[in-house]
Amino acid sequence: MPWRESCAMDERMRFIVDQRSNEWTMTELCERFEISRKTGYKWLDRYCREGPAGLVERLAEAIIGLRRDRPTWGARKIIGKLCERQPDAARPSPSTAGEILKRAGLVTGRRLRRRGPPRLGELTTPQRANHVWGVDRAGCGWATARAWSR
Repeated sequence: MPWRESCAMDERMRFIVDQRSNEWTMTELCERFEISRKTGYKWLDRYCREGPAGLVERLAEAIIGLRRDRPTWGARKIIGKLCERQPDAARPSPSTAGEILKRAGLVTGRRLRRRGPPRLGELTTPQRANHVWGVDRAGCGWATARAWSR
């Protein structure tokens, strides 16, 4: 049997429909949907005031909107600006904001650094005294030259 997929909006609508059916108390309904009663009353109040539009995730929209306005801003800066504009609102972590941006397709992965191939076997073999020199930057910070001779 395949897993049933549902989004948060579908679950919230099911919550409202089940609450309107008067089959469960608010406590039972919140336990069934694994949310707190405070959250259940919040969704019910938003639905009564705004209809289905009140069940949309507002924080995600604010994060995505800021990123579209300022495409160079990252998750940390976006969270900082949201906290400046709405100091009383809940503050998600930057990783959560990054995941929201990634799901919206507004973030691309970093470019991989191209590294040169390892250079094994290309060391110079000294032919005579003072032929090969190396620099050792230890001690007080002055570069001292050391002669490797054989």
